[in-house]
Amino acid sequence: MRTADLITFPVVLRRLTVARVSDPSPRMRRVTLTGEHLAAFHRDGLDLPAFVTESFDDHIKVLFPGPGQTEADLPVQHRSGIDWPHSSARISRDYTPRRFDPVARELDLDFVLHGHGPAATWARRAEPGDVVHCVGPKSSLVLPSDVDSVLLVGDETALPAIGRFLDERPVAGPIRVVLEIRQEGADEYPLNVEGDVEVTWLRTPPGAPSVLAEHVMAAHWPEGTPFLWCGGEAGALKPLRRWCTYTRGLAKRHVNITGYWRAPVPRADGEQPAVAANVNDHGHELSPLELLLDPMPTFAVRAAVSTGLLTAVAGGPTPPRELAALAGLGAEAASLFTRYLASVDVLAIGDDGLVRLGGLGEDLLDDRFLVRRLDDRHVDGMVDAALHRLTESLRTGASAFALAHGATMSATLAADHERLERVSDGMGWSFAYLAEGIVASPAWRDGERLRLTGPGSAVVAQAVHGTRPGTPMVVQEGPVVVSVLENALADGGAREAVTIVPQGEPVEADATVCALALGRMNDGEAVALLASLTGASYGRRVLLVETAEDDEPDDREELTSAMRHWAATGSPPRSTVDLTALADRAGFDVGDVHRLGWGHLVVELTAR
Repeated sequence: MRTADLITFPVVLRRLTVARVSDPSPRMRRVTLTGEHLAAFHRDGLDLPAFVTESFDDHIKVLFPGPGQTEADLPVQHRSGIDWPHSSARISRDYTPRRFDPVARELDLDFVLHGHGPAATWARRAEPGDVVHCVGPKSSLVLPSDVDSVLLVGDETALPAIGRFLDERPVAGPIRVVLEIRQEGADEYPLNVEGDVEVTWLRTPPGAPSVLAEHVMAAHWPEGTPFLWCGGEAGALKPLRRWCTYTRGLAKRHVNITGYWRAPVPRADGEQPAVAANVNDHGHELSPLELLLDPMPTFAVRAAVSTGLLTAVAGGPTPPRELAALAGLGAEAASLFTRYLASVDVLAIGDDGLVRLGGLGEDLLDDRFLVRRLDDRHVDGMVDAALHRLTESLRTGASAFALAHGATMSATLAADHERLERVSDGMGWSFAYLAEGIVASPAWRDGERLRLTGPGSAVVAQAVHGTRPGTPMVVQEGPVVVSVLENALADGGAREAVTIVPQGEPVEADATVCALALGRMNDGEAVALLASLTGASYGRRVLLVETAEDDEPDDREELTSAMRHWAATGSPPRSTVDLTALADRAGFDVGDVHRLGWGHLVVELTAR
């Protein structure tokens, strides 16, 4: 399925065999894989599609055995996706398909031979006949159509993607390549430099700071609209990411910067951190309990994100008075606030009095998911802001969100276009990989007229339009949800394939697809919605598309996510049994459950 920026594919686990091994340069090992699973194949009752890679920076996940294992722990395959059962020993790494020949059924992967990690170790030892499993690609980048020139930037780990781009030339126009290497022999990697291609090799000593971002920011850029692609060490690319967004103002679609790996942070013995965050004003070292319970850093950083102060500083050193105006703060409040943020390394105040990002501020802006949780303008931020009502929520079963904001999360989103659009953008990103599995599942019946509802409706409509063109579809939702869905349908090219009908108006349909509507509802809201989905004019059959968490959370990250779900809705994440119980309460007979992958499933319902 194609969106504005991506082509998505069913995610498939494949068993491949090493055909041969070669070294295109002294620092790179090329492993050529082959096998029947590169073509369409059948396994475990499933017809699975052939391997596809459309873009130069596609990546597949290669699975390696953990310590003491002879085989990797594998995910579970479904029709259009996979699930990853808990495993403490699973090891995986992402690699770019350097070359794929569907006729010869050959796939080349290039491994940088540095260190003694599981991937480099496996590549050094790889021999013909060795078996390895891989997953993906799950999507391919769609390059903008208005590109006049291309700038490709990276370190050694980016060589396979850049090499493939130069082989395939997916866009016309001049190409500039900037590569930073630290070891002898890396510049012997073969690149196709025919035509209007300029390659610059930056030779940086091992252990020295990267000069990649600095070089790119100082270079002369060609006229017209450029496309910048960059891959390398995550920390070294942070300045370049911020510069593209906040200083140069490049459109999001014209920049693709990916942290391929992360270098460990060296610390000399006895060296003190830049900010002694575990020492209070009286020189007393704070205990782990005191650090855990101090609420000020969390709320201060939330305020820095929600007021826009942090993004204002990201544009470059800023005078305090100008910063106060940009964030809508009074001068006195801004002075105290910036000094506090500097004390915890979120900001830094130079000798010139100008305010800059601190080390933690740089890390924060590089994590868009964390920024979303800290931003009160986003519904995820509203959940975190409501955690001060957690005690009451746990005692009463009411959601902390509703207690803090006066309405449930579902009702809030149904009335707020901006917040709903932010949520829908994130939802479409993940759900798009799986939606075609609805059409491929046994629950699908050709010839049915469909009514679509729920925030996932636009993605479902695109999947149906792409695989079953001509299927009659009606999207029926409230006015705010409809306005968001219309934009998503237009972006995905499916707007003309559906009719949009306001809630309450009669609809002629044979079945209803309810897509991702229940996740942000409490149980009462979910039962009421399900009970409203059938009627004389649109049949008794419902395909409920939802996520289910059937594994009990067992580590801190999973338990934290479960607690946030409780705070948002008043219940833990629902299991398959929980979903079917809600459907039963709403008056449905529950049929088969079809798994799509990544916890998504389709439940067949028939109204009693």
